[in-house]
Amino acid sequence: METRSMAERGFADESSDSLL
Repeated sequence: METRSMAERGFADESSDSLL
């Protein structure tokens, strides 16, 4: 479960950066 959280966070971070 921790791995999923980390992956989700990384994905969101990248998406946010791309949007910005």
